[in-house]
Amino acid sequence: MAQLKSTRIFGTIKSFALTQSTSVDTGALVVSGGVGIKKNLNVGGSATIVGAVSGTSFNNLKIISPENSATLKILDSKTLTINNTITLSATNDSKTLNIGNGGTLKSGAFTEATANVSINLSATHNATTVVVNSSNGDNATINGATATTAGVVTTGAQTFAGEKTFTGIVTESSGNDIVDLVDIEDDVEIEYGKAYFRDRDNKVKITNSKNSQSLGIASDTYGIKVGRKTDKKQLPIAIGGWVLAHVDNIYKAGTPLVASKNGILSKSSLFIKVFFPERVIAIFDRVEKEEKWNNITVNKRCWVKIK
Repeated sequence: MAQLKSTRIFGTIKSFALTQSTSVDTGALVVSGGVGIKKNLNVGGSATIVGAVSGTSFNNLKIISPENSATLKILDSKTLTINNTITLSATNDSKTLNIGNGGTLKSGAFTEATANVSINLSATHNATTVVVNSSNGDNATINGATATTAGVVTTGAQTFAGEKTFTGIVTESSGNDIVDLVDIEDDVEIEYGKAYFRDRDNKVKITNSKNSQSLGIASDTYGIKVGRKTDKKQLPIAIGGWVLAHVDNIYKAGTPLVASKNGILSKSSLFIKVFFPERVIAIFDRVEKEEKWNNITVNKRCWVKIK
């Protein structure tokens, strides 16, 4: 084997040996020292770099695979800092950034690829936030959504904005009816389970005579409410479902009821059912035997179905 201390070659060097390189000591060409290259370096196979890859500037780092997937891997507990752009390209659209356990990807832009991050993530929850915990880095707190900001759905009270479309069944389990919130004067006393009407001065009051026209029954058993205003006192009037109401007697299930004196419901006459059916505001259903319903005081009220 010939040994040369120093040589200069001004032409092209080609080696036709096909020895595969599996380490720094194997291959068709093995260089014990460093290699200085002033122009481009093209590698047809895989490139394994044991040490660091550094430079004064990486404007664009591209990893291109014409046949298989293009993959960039950041090993465990290592860091890749991007000041500009990383682009992964592959003809079959399989482009992946793999970050190992404890690895870090810092800033910059990452385009045309999917990032798979594995850094021991876990999540903790409370009524208003979700915290994403990392064993090797800063935790991230995701706040609950509001009327002006995106976020997570929480178990606390929230106000959403924008249209929401649900394609499945929506289940509400806290109430039994739907109410429309009616603006009232500040001096109007709210008595749940009683009927209210609007007088000639447009003021909302408890009904004061039998067969009175009425807005409906004030409900505290609702699960859904509409028409909410934050700057007005409002009366929740049941518009659908079953509500606990004050009734003057125990009637047979299916008996039509009308508003009566002091907001109490009473059995409708045949005359009212035939000639003024709009005054029938509810149908008697059953007696509530418990003193509490969903933590609401029953106060000797009965269940009626809103008509």
